[in-house]
Amino acid sequence: MTYKTASQIISRDGNNLDLIRLLASISVIIYHSFALNPQWGLIDPIKNTFGYVTTGGLAVKIFFFISGILVANSLITRKSIYHFIVSRFLRIFPGLLFVLFISSFLIGPVLSTLPFRDYISSGEVYSYFFNNIILDTRYFLPGVLESNKYGVNGSLWTIRYEVIAYIVLLALFLTGVNKNKIISSLVCAIIIVEPISPLKGYLFASSDNNAIYLLAPCFALGVLIAINKDSYKATMLLPVILFASQFLFSDNSIRSLLICFSACLFSFSLSSLSIVKKIKINNDISYGVYLWGFPIQQIYSQYLELSFIANVILSIVTAMIIALISWLRIEKPSIILGKKITKGFIPPYMTDSFHKKRTENQEK
Repeated sequence: MTYKTASQIISRDGNNLDLIRLLASISVIIYHSFALNPQWGLIDPIKNTFGYVTTGGLAVKIFFFISGILVANSLITRKSIYHFIVSRFLRIFPGLLFVLFISSFLIGPVLSTLPFRDYISSGEVYSYFFNNIILDTRYFLPGVLESNKYGVNGSLWTIRYEVIAYIVLLALFLTGVNKNKIISSLVCAIIIVEPISPLKGYLFASSDNNAIYLLAPCFALGVLIAINKDSYKATMLLPVILFASQFLFSDNSIRSLLICFSACLFSFSLSSLSIVKKIKINNDISYGVYLWGFPIQQIYSQYLELSFIANVILSIVTAMIIALISWLRIEKPSIILGKKITKGFIPPYMTDSFHKKRTENQEK
């Protein structure tokens, strides 16, 4: 059997990662439904089975892993810091700004138990809006959806960590680490093993919650594959081995790391299968579904008495509709704008004059 390299999978039409990300965002909605509806008496099946990971946790790790692959590959291929900063900013913040604005100034006033004047004059409203824009996560709006401890949007916390991952990746690129595959792969390996090594807490694994401290390793795993995309061959065997090997250990840190890596690598291989690639996703709404899922399902949970199936289906459909609007009107135009801004921009170190000058200096 011939296995595809990561390079072949990452190439245009080589994968259906949009579908994988959409399924991951839907999985997060399903996971959150258990916490937001304790009256059902239901428990997340993944959490109930393994104890040390959750459905939502695995889904978010897959997000970070895929992001690590695609973002690192773009940076390595284009070698443009300017393009990286512009494209990342316009991919993350317009959709985030949209959900924050609607939540703060439309949903908030309608659902708040406070009179409109008291609500709109509350500093908590503007703290929620502006602090979340600068990734200083806030969860509560005055008088809004107060019956749970998770705040208005419990999904916002991961955005901060993703942006930090981008910043670290860019910083490493600026140091020139990417020019040596062995060194850059070693850096990724150190980040990957940090949570299960004596180094834990010295880099990124400062939290004891694997939902947080495994984000960097999963992102680093994606970067590692991007760095070695011509040599890494995607196979379903490796994810199976990783999944099975978790049962050989008693340490939950090792177990959670192995099962998360298994899910990430499985999703990557799955995205390259012909049958999966045939499922066309014309609009990349996964980010919007992730951002909107939590507040939407909260509203349904608090104001409608629905069964598990009805609540989840209605939440997913509504989130997809709003996410589609966000994609068509906010996110996609922002991405197109980013392409226009960076079009034709060639980093100085990629120009012929730069290489000519460097050659002349070397000859001297």
